[in-house]
Parts: sequence; C-alpha cells; structure tokens
Amino acid sequence: MQGIKKLKLDDEVELTDNIIEADVLLAQQAKIKKNPRIQAVARAHGMPVYVTKTSSLVHVTKALYELISDHKDELKNSELDDSSNSAEKTDALEEARIAIEHVVILKGEAVELLPRPPQILSAQMDLIHKYQLE
Repeated sequence: MQGIKKLKLDDEVELTDNIIEADVLLAQQAKIKKNPRIQAVARAHGMPVYVTKTSSLVHVTKALYELISDHKDELKNSELDDSSNSAEKTDALEEARIAIEHVVILKGEAVELLPRPPQILSAQMDLIHKYQLE
C-alpha cells in the first residue's frame, strides 16, 4: 500500500485478495514458487505476473514502477475501456465450452467452473442450455 501511495497510484490501482478479480498479479518470489496453483490461475487468465524478491517498500515500489511502465496506456483508458469485462466473458464462455465438450459430453463427468460475476454466470448458463444440458 505504501508503494502505491508513494507513486501516487491510489486512483489507478485497486488491491484485491481474490486472484480471479485481478488484472495483474504482484507476488513475492518465494510465495509464488511455493504455490503452483497461483501460477496456473494467472496463466489461465493471461494475467501478467510481477515478482518481488521481498516485501520491502523498495522492492514493491520497483515492481509497481515496472508494472506501470508496462501498462501505462491501459491505466489511462481503464475507466473508458470495457474490454476487460468483455475479455472475462469470452474467457468464461470458452472455459464452459471446453468443459462441456471435453469433459461433460466425452466423459460424462460434472465440471466445476471458476467463480464469476452473475452476468457472466448467466451467459455460461445460456451456453449450457444450448448444449441441452442442465
């Protein structure tokens, strides 16, 4: 939080504990190495991962600076750009389609999808109904 304030990013950066809600992942190197699931979720969502060696203000500020440098155009347009919601919906529908075609239909097994906002869950349910599944 101090790094965000130091770089005056209070309006552009929102912290979350839920990795599914994140656009970018900032993690300590030791933590991300110990938890391959975090890496898998980030990879599955095409989420950039920025790693710090420690949680010191210097290291976190440096990582935030790199993040801002890499994504400055996205940050400028974040309020006007609705493409992240569209991309999340596309990802969610693709996740459901693959689960239906490769697991439910082929193997006859139920699949638990990732948690999503209600409007995206509704779109996934519509897709499920198109396959005539319940």
